[in-house]
Amino acid sequence: MFIGWLIMILPVVSAGEGRCIEKERQALLRFKAGVVDENGMLSSWREDNRDCCQWKGVTCSNLITDPDAASSHIQRLELAADFNEQLFLRGNISTSLVELQHLRYLDLSSNYFNENNMPEFFVSLINLRYIDLSSCYLGGKIPSHQFGFLFNLKHLNLAGNGLEGSIPHELGNLSKLQYLDLGGNALEGTIPFQLGNLSSLQEISLRDNGALKIDDGTGSQQWLSALTSLTHLDLSGIYNLGHSHNWIQTIANMSKLRELRLSGCDFSDQFVLSSIITITKFNFSNSIAVLDLSWNTFTSHKILSWVSSFTPKLVDLDLSVNNLKGSSNIYSLQELDFSSNSITGTLSGLSKFRLLKRLDLSFNQLSGKIPEDAKLPPHLEYVSMESNSLEGSIPTSVFENTCNLSSLKLDYNKLSGDLSVVIHQLSGCARFSLQELNLANNNIKGMLPDLSMFSALKTLDLSGNKLNGTIPEESRLPSELEVLSIKSNFLEGGIPKLFGNTCKLGSFDMSSNNLNEELPVIIQHLSGCTRYSLQELMLENNQIHGSLPDFSIFPSLQQLSLGKNKLNGTIPGYVQFPSQLDTLDLSSNHLKGVITDSHLANMSNLKTLDLSGNSATLAFSQHWIPSFQLEDIALSSCQLGPAFPEWLQTQNRFNSLDISSAGISDIVPNWFWAKLELEKLTSINISSNSLKGTIPNLPIKACSFFLYLSWNHFEGPIPPFLRGVASLDLSRNRFSDSQSFVCTNGTVESLTELDLSHNQLSGLIPDCWSQF
Repeated sequence: MFIGWLIMILPVVSAGEGRCIEKERQALLRFKAGVVDENGMLSSWREDNRDCCQWKGVTCSNLITDPDAASSHIQRLELAADFNEQLFLRGNISTSLVELQHLRYLDLSSNYFNENNMPEFFVSLINLRYIDLSSCYLGGKIPSHQFGFLFNLKHLNLAGNGLEGSIPHELGNLSKLQYLDLGGNALEGTIPFQLGNLSSLQEISLRDNGALKIDDGTGSQQWLSALTSLTHLDLSGIYNLGHSHNWIQTIANMSKLRELRLSGCDFSDQFVLSSIITITKFNFSNSIAVLDLSWNTFTSHKILSWVSSFTPKLVDLDLSVNNLKGSSNIYSLQELDFSSNSITGTLSGLSKFRLLKRLDLSFNQLSGKIPEDAKLPPHLEYVSMESNSLEGSIPTSVFENTCNLSSLKLDYNKLSGDLSVVIHQLSGCARFSLQELNLANNNIKGMLPDLSMFSALKTLDLSGNKLNGTIPEESRLPSELEVLSIKSNFLEGGIPKLFGNTCKLGSFDMSSNNLNEELPVIIQHLSGCTRYSLQELMLENNQIHGSLPDFSIFPSLQQLSLGKNKLNGTIPGYVQFPSQLDTLDLSSNHLKGVITDSHLANMSNLKTLDLSGNSATLAFSQHWIPSFQLEDIALSSCQLGPAFPEWLQTQNRFNSLDISSAGISDIVPNWFWAKLELEKLTSINISSNSLKGTIPNLPIKACSFFLYLSWNHFEGPIPPFLRGVASLDLSRNRFSDSQSFVCTNGTVESLTELDLSHNQLSGLIPDCWSQF
């Protein structure tokens, strides 16, 4: 009997009816109504889903402390955008959230709210402990008086918006605040000394604000010296830091400070070498481990002496994007970033940095051959020397002790030699640890050898070299490989069948080589376990021939690029493309036959469709509504006519459209001209057809883009609304009146190119060109 009673009540408990407070549920539904949710981030927020405590991003109180409670208040709202999954919101932040009076945690970061003024109703949510509104496109000023009443707040992140005005001194009332990030805005004025009241503050970032400055008197010492719990300080971009030295002694006395970032503060050698500040002037008691002095104007190596005394426990030094000509002598460093300087000479002396784990010397002026006795430090995990002028081959000694090396970037140098020799030089203990190897854009030659010895390698880039010959059939790839690029070489033949056994390969790029195998054979060689993992297949600009095979065997494929090959034959009706595909490029081949809507069925993710330069006919059903919204449409030289393609009416997000030379002989419908208002439009080309009729002067504002209408049969007056484009080609039509286009009142700001040649314009040239 007890079991029967338990069975009866279980459905009631598991259904969770009544747990969500109705007033709070309605507040969330009103919030949802105020945003655009294109990809279903809030798909679980439905009227028929009564328990909002089970909705995505919502956490209620009693679900944790009392799972059997009849109702519970919403305490956490976590709706940060996830761009990996293309989940984000845009629109307005509804004031309905003010009903969530028990809310403690609010994260709306990285969504596109585009509010002209920062919403002020948040400040009535007095139980908030955590607010993250970073990168939300918020504008206006930070609400001054209201924010000072959020006494429970511990975390406030408003970074990466367009906030203006000064920093409210009322923020100094938030005595429990531990984290404050106001970076990446347009704040101005002096940093208020009231921030010194934030005695619990551990991390503060005021970086990259337009005209924010520090008090160059004693004020900076007052508010900084009071922040005794501070561990992270970011004042990057505070332009007047170099005008005073008072703040340095204050920072020197911060015993808990671990990370100091002063990037882009206009520091120069004079700041360091001035008589006001000397190495022995101050008593440094801090324990700074991370120091960022990048994007300044240091040139002298004496900065390194100053740094070594300023921060005796330093392990991570970033001096990138200065104009230094010498390297560091602080041998205790674990991370050293000297990228984008003017360091010259050869690669030597690095073995002295016994503790070094990360080394970045990219974008310098290192040159010459690597010395035969050069050795890298044994603990190195990351090395980047890209964009220098290093020459010759890589000596064996360089990598013989680098058993922890996981990333090696030597791209954009002048390294030479045979690839098989380079691989042999790296085949010591590094072959077990190396996860990323970039040798792109050098002068390395030879065939592609067996690479399976690199048991941990995930990313390999050999593009832009002089590799040649046919890839041996016995060549294998590393079993963990995820990304392989061998583009822009001189490789011939096909792809070995063993490549198809690389079960984690997600991106494969062999474009711009001389591959001349039949496409069905290549696809068959990749049909092992690789077909399940492959997301990007780029084989454009080769000599690949043959007909199109069925691509549906690649269930995860998102990008298929086969343009500029020698594919031929009629497109079979049975050919299917993967449903996950977002880019399909078959341009500049010799394909014929008919492409129907069934070929493109169930491709809701498709964003780029390029079939240009073929002789195929697109024969879609008259009232076909595609499941996709294209961003780039390139169908020139395909047969779309004679009627204007009606399916384009469904496409409302495209950036570029090219249906030139498409055999269309029709009147362009008004709905097409209305699309000239699309926000992200960059180019429309409908030239070289037989389009006819007049273009109506629609009450729309054409955005700044390129519009090509040449080689058609348009007639009548040129409508004034076309003045808004950036480049306009109306040549070789039958336009007969330019007066209204040229002489309509208003300055033409964006139009830079205009071609009216070979029309039927007559009479005097309008005297209104001063508007352009």
